[in-house]
Amino acid sequence: HNVVPIPDDVPDEIAAIFDPLGNAVHTALSFDLVGEDVLVTGAGPIGIMGALVAQCVGARKVVITDINPVRLALAKKLG
Repeated sequence: HNVVPIPDDVPDEIAAIFDPLGNAVHTALSFDLVGEDVLVTGAGPIGIMGALVAQCVGARKVVITDINPVRLALAKKLG
């Protein structure tokens, strides 16, 4: 039930993010975030995607924490 064929015209680099993006979207949409403050612990791929989803659904403020300065810089660059 969890296997979905990827069309041949979708590049592997794009298809590779489907699973982590799905995790981020599922987690962010499990809560009513409209007008809420959100703390994301971990600025890895799923954390950054989850933070962006939270922003898109109307979270008031989204903060990401991490101990890795490179990940924090990327999170800041992405919004």
